[in-house]
This record gives sequence, structure tokens and C-alpha cells, in this order.
Amino acid sequence: MAEKKKLALKKKKSKKQTYLKPIRVETAEHMNREIRELLNDKMK
Repeated sequence: MAEKKKLALKKKKSKKQTYLKPIRVETAEHMNREIRELLNDKMK
């Protein structure tokens, strides 16, 4: 029984990580875009 519980926990964890990763990537891209826009404004 304990082994099954451990496996279930592992599955939950991996699901959370795959769910969090895309959000992190999106925020990084959003930050990059904002920085790029700020740089463009300075160049003008």
C-alpha cells in the first residue's frame, strides 16, 4: 500500500511541474518583450 501511495505522489508532483513550466516560460517571454520595448524607446 505504501508503494502505491508513493507512486501517486510522484504522479501528482510531475503534473504540477508540467503545469507550472509553461507559465514560467510565458512570464519570461513577457519580461523579455517589455525589456526590448524599453530598449527601443531609449534608442529612438
